[in-house]
Amino acid sequence: MIHPERDDWARQLTALRQQMAEQAASLDASGEFPWRNIDHLRAGGWLSLAVPPSCGGAGASLAQLQQVIAAIAWGEPATALIVCMQYLHHLRLAENDAWHAPLRQQVFHDAVEHGGLINSLRVEPELGSPARGGLPDTVATRRAEGWDISGHKNLYHRH
Repeated sequence: MIHPERDDWARQLTALRQQMAEQAASLDASGEFPWRNIDHLRAGGWLSLAVPPSCGGAGASLAQLQQVIAAIAWGEPATALIVCMQYLHHLRLAENDAWHAPLRQQVFHDAVEHGGLINSLRVEPELGSPARGGLPDTVATRRAEGWDISGHKNLYHRH
């Protein structure tokens, strides 16, 4: 498993840069999701570096995670964005108990054991950022016969 405290960390980062660069031109041309890159990162344990050691991850520091993101971005920037979001969510989950502990454990376990990805979605096309005051357009109104729900949502699914 990849670990930032190993002696060959710099070599691992160099190899990662080269691996990510192999597909960059074809991904730029096609606009496809970088599945092969994600599979490589998954197989190498890169997707769980931010998971706390108590949950089976490496517990990498922010500086170490930045080195990984920079290496990936040098090779293929779209993949780096995906990994950056992965690490940010894992760090946030580790510091915040707003999620129930079993659900946090499941997210961490999935990342460590299966290379599971996590991110957040904006499902209302015109919402804007809720963190900056964006309010949902969807309205639920109670009627005598039930609920009337109006609005538009984007649908996302797991691959």
